[in-house]
Amino acid sequence: MPIDYSDDASGTYRLEQRLELLVTLTGIPKESFMISRNISRDNNPYFVLILEETPERIKMVEDLIDKLDNPRENEYEPNY
Repeated sequence: MPIDYSDDASGTYRLEQRLELLVTLTGIPKESFMISRNISRDNNPYFVLILEETPERIKMVEDLIDKLDNPRENEYEPNY
């Protein structure tokens, strides 16, 4: 399942760094992740981070990615 992407020329490096953090935070083996080659349909780069895991673990990682992208949002304590 695609869980993250980068449309930057150095996208694979950026996704590798995010992958390492996700492995550390979740305990999901690195072998469960894959970074695509450039899959753009035009001249702009587009790389995808893919996770092969159970639906529950995929949801957990997607939620974590959302939290990493917006660390100051706290849905559990809205008045925080």
